[in-house]
Amino acid sequence: MKANEKPTEQVEDVKKSIIVRINRLVGQLEGIKRMVNENRICDDILVQLAAFNSSIKSLANYMIEKHMYTSVLDSIKKGNVEILSDVVHLFKMFQ
Repeated sequence: MKANEKPTEQVEDVKKSIIVRINRLVGQLEGIKRMVNENRICDDILVQLAAFNSSIKSLANYMIEKHMYTSVLDSIKKGNVEILSDVVHLFKMFQ
C-alpha cells in the first residue's frame, strides 16, 4: 500500500491485531522489569524471558504471513518476481 492510499478494512484489522500483540509484549516486558526490581529468582525471570521471546517470534511470523498474502502476492501478480529476494532476506533475519 502506498502512503497516500486509504487502508482497506482487512489492513485495518491486521493493524489492530498487531497493536494488540505489541501491547501484550509491552505488558510482558513490564512484568519482567517488575520481577527484576523485586529481586525474583533468575529461573522465574528466565522463564518469562523465554515466553517474551516466543511472543516476539509469533508476532514476526504473523506479520510475515500477512505480508506474503498481501504485498508479496500483489507484486508477483504484477510480474515483480524480484520481491522474492526481499522475502528471502526477511526469512533469514528470523532464523
